[in-house]
Amino acid sequence: MSNAKIFIVLLDKNANIVSFNNFASWLTGYSTEDVVGKNWFETFIDTKEMDSAMEVFDSIFNEDKTYWELTNGIVLKDKSIKKIRWSNTILRDSTGAPEYIYSSGTLIN
Repeated sequence: MSNAKIFIVLLDKNANIVSFNNFASWLTGYSTEDVVGKNWFETFIDTKEMDSAMEVFDSIFNEDKTYWELTNGIVLKDKSIKKIRWSNTILRDSTGAPEYIYSSGTLIN
């Protein structure tokens, strides 16, 4: 499974990157150390898409299943854009409250 071409990112409630897998690092040009703790939107979302992407993020945390699967572009380190088809899942804390968004995606272009 280490050769799987699946982009995996774990985001906290503030959209900060908690985890970032090897394929994500290879694809984006950023090492895990470069991005952990950084804001997902500020790092990977085009400023023209920022508002809509943040609305989607909030909807996922509010458990709106409309956006549990979606496609959007991410900005790579070299400023090119790649489209990713995402599946999103909520991870909960011990009380059952949403704590993280676990997103796995496949490259579609």
